[in-house]
Amino acid sequence: MAKEIDVEAFLKAWFTFEEIKDIVEAEKEFEETWITYSFEEVKQIARKELFSKKKINV
Repeated sequence: MAKEIDVEAFLKAWFTFEEIKDIVEAEKEFEETWITYSFEEVKQIARKELFSKKKINV
């Protein structure tokens, strides 16, 4: 089931193209596998992503 993604709406909400691509891929993966994540799993994944990009100035 192909959906149209309103890229302009995502851009206006300050999403990057990479983040939009990730959202589209996650939606597609869900539609194909029906695998879902709990709120706790999502928080852990988000923290891992956020902190893995953090730069430490020494």
